[in-house]
Amino acid sequence: MSSIPDPAASDPGASDPGASDPAAPDPAAVEPAAVEPTAVEPPLARLRIGRPPEMYVGAVFLTLAALPLVLIGGGLALLVGPLGTTLRQRVTEAAPGVDVDQVVLALRAGGGVLAVVGFVFVGLAWLALRPRRRARTAVTVLAGLEMALLAFAMVLTAPDPVSVGITLLAGAGVALLYLPRSQEFLVAAV
Repeated sequence: MSSIPDPAASDPGASDPGASDPAAPDPAAVEPAAVEPTAVEPPLARLRIGRPPEMYVGAVFLTLAALPLVLIGGGLALLVGPLGTTLRQRVTEAAPGVDVDQVVLALRAGGGVLAVVGFVFVGLAWLALRPRRRARTAVTVLAGLEMALLAFAMVLTAPDPVSVGITLLAGAGVALLYLPRSQEFLVAAV
């Protein structure tokens, strides 16, 4: 047999794939300042702030505040069941010369507008959770309008628990969307 020397047998580091070249510098010995960054990250990309749970609670409060708009508006828009029949009878008894169909059409149109505003209100409440400042501003305007109208109605009539509850839900929902943690999340996510 020929006696050809095996290069792997003579060099113990060559057979070990994990062994490093003795001439190469040790990575642990290299100073951190000497390592150059490969890519520059934007300052806010490193900052990951999770969506605070208060924002979800605020969206739920705003949804509950908008629910009467959707229900009352939908009920007026459809005028189904005894509501439509009772309304027609009362209009006929109260004002015999008034066209009942015109009154019903006006109430249906008003109910449709209320239902659409209610659905937009709910949609904006949940869009405000995303980093879209305009959705938060729009839902704040709608909540403020609802609170002002309910306060005006409560001044003209006696305050009832439902109106007070809806006003408090709308105010608390907006306040939760503007807490400092919510603001930090929106600023960091933009």
